[in-house]
Amino acid sequence: MSKNKLVFISDIHLGSKNEPRFFSFIDLLKTLETDGTTHLFMVGDIFDFWIGNKKIFIDRYQEAINAVNGLVSNGVKVIYFQGNHDVDLKRYWGKKLGVDVYTKPTTFNFNQTKIRVEHGDNFDPDDTGYFIWKAILTSKFLSGLAMIVPSPVVGRISDFLSSKSREYSDKDRESHKVAILEKLHKYVQLQAEKEDFDFIITGHIHYKDSYRFELDGKDIQSINLGTWLHDSQKWVYRLEV
Repeated sequence: MSKNKLVFISDIHLGSKNEPRFFSFIDLLKTLETDGTTHLFMVGDIFDFWIGNKKIFIDRYQEAINAVNGLVSNGVKVIYFQGNHDVDLKRYWGKKLGVDVYTKPTTFNFNQTKIRVEHGDNFDPDDTGYFIWKAILTSKFLSGLAMIVPSPVVGRISDFLSSKSREYSDKDRESHKVAILEKLHKYVQLQAEKEDFDFIITGHIHYKDSYRFELDGKDIQSINLGTWLHDSQKWVYRLEV
């Protein structure tokens, strides 16, 4: 039985093509074309903002798009989970590039190894402010509005929304690290009680975290991918199953 070589990345938050992490992202994608990778999971917030198929984002990130398209053309399965900074992805990434786009947590079965993947922003059900903010960002109204508003205006609005979202999510982040990770661990344990899986892969919280727990005699591993934004050690998580 042939093994699958899976790669997981999240929360790169590309803001322009002149950032060091943009070049690191391009280098990674080109490497994955030839290193035997079978699946690339992009677990949300790859861009600091992306909505629909607006030309401003396509032009801004054309080199990254070309690199992803190269992977798809070479037989690598690319799976993109919508985050809270990259929304309405099916309109371009799904229809134009042939990338599999998911908006909800999904469990994949690779040779009897069950891997649940999600952006991870459901981990704190008490964060009402965040869910209101996400509802606005992912609303059909905003998506429809973006389709008729000129690209330069959408670009300015997206940069504003992105900065506000970062301001909200980064507020006192370090002082809340322990509490945030405790909530994440509680969340993944709760999901394991509801659904059978061996791994759960998340992003969103911007902390690299590897957490193992046991449920009914079964060992389960939770991986949070952290971010490329605040951490100079960019985590590319690899799993062979």
